Amino acid sequence: MASNEDARAAREAKLDELHEKLTGAVESLVSGDDWRQALAFAARFRSRSFNNTMLIWVQHEVAFEAGRVPDPRPCSGYQIVNGLLTQTSPCACCSCWVSQYSRAPEVGDVGFYGGKVSRYKIAYIPASRDLFLKKYYIQVQQSSISKEVYDYWKLVKVQKEGGTSLFQPTSAKIKGNLQCVNDPTAEIFGLFSVSATKTKSIFIQRSDIPYDLLPNEEFTEDCRSLTKNSSIIKPGFW
Repeated sequence: MASNEDARAAREAKLDELHEKLTGAVESLVSGDDWRQALAFAARFRSRSFNNTMLIWVQHEVAFEAGRVPDPRPCSGYQIVNGLLTQTSPCACCSCWVSQYSRAPEVGDVGFYGGKVSRYKIAYIPASRDLFLKKYYIQVQQSSISKEVYDYWKLVKVQKEGGTSLFQPTSAKIKGNLQCVNDPTAEIFGLFSVSATKTKSIFIQRSDIPYDLLPNEEFTEDCRSLTKNSSIIKPGFW
């Protein structure tokens, strides 16, 4: 019986303490601005009662005064105002555009396609929620090249793909047309060429994917730190 009475007394003491905190929080709302901030804070917790929201507010103030509430990032648009996290400007690091580049060119001989390339696989794009947050932009450049350029990049592609295969092709020295003027014996890798280029671009919408993707994740970090080649500058073609 003693243990039950002690537990009941501790529970009642805790309720009295919370009641005092709640009463103090309400009594501290002496001006219209204070009530406005309280209502704005309560609007973030619509599933909770106003009394519960006031208790959350009190606990937040205690944590803030103890230094346990981290300062928001400057680019987030939020600041700590009177101990509350308040949005003072739009977020400048919540929307990013990520650029992805092909690491190797795709070479093909139009002689095998009757003089016209059609339905040629040039890239693989996984349909994930990260890539298709809203839509995906693809830009393809097609160049007409000489046989010398074709042979060079074809050999580069074969050796790159064969490096991870069990049946590796015989290695061959890749010769370009670049030369070091200071040391003609030095090996220079690369090829200089000029060609006519055509550019084609399309958008793939998230709704174009024939199945539902997982809901988008919410990030609390600067979006530029989450993925390489990220920028907060909106591209002109977007």
